[in-house]
Amino acid sequence: MTEAKTALIAGAGGLTGAFCLQLLLQHPAYKTIIAVVRKPLAVQHPKLQQIAVDFDNLQTLPAADDVFCCLGTTIKKAGSQANFRKVDYGYVVGVAKAALASGAKRFLLVSSMGASATSGIFYSRVKGETEDAVMQLPYEAVHIFRPSLLLGNRQEHRLGESMAMTA
Repeated sequence: MTEAKTALIAGAGGLTGAFCLQLLLQHPAYKTIIAVVRKPLAVQHPKLQQIAVDFDNLQTLPAADDVFCCLGTTIKKAGSQANFRKVDYGYVVGVAKAALASGAKRFLLVSSMGASATSGIFYSRVKGETEDAVMQLPYEAVHIFRPSLLLGNRQEHRLGESMAMTA
């Protein structure tokens, strides 16, 4: 029998992260799920520990075996390209470095279709730069997921996604 593991998830308050969190809570391999959050989640579960963090000043994270990073925003929601980069690059790489320093072995990152550090599209370039930075860290394994359009119930309306859903 394999030893029960601990998972750490960042971004559990978002669309993708909320689905990931539910799957982790149901997964028998994980005894503990640590959600690092800016504000408390409405989710309650015996396996779940929520830890409020300031991603702008992230120094340490609790020990975990596997890190699931679902952090991300949009340029519109962030308010500027600089704020977008701060979240989608700075926060993600910050979580990756802090988790590695705490002993994490595997890092699983939700990125984006078309991510490339050489892209002429700002969004895709930042996603690619983030992937490259995470891949340089000495994890036992890094898994990058590049979904296309993410559909689901959101708090905000996204016109582009609405139009793409009908195509």
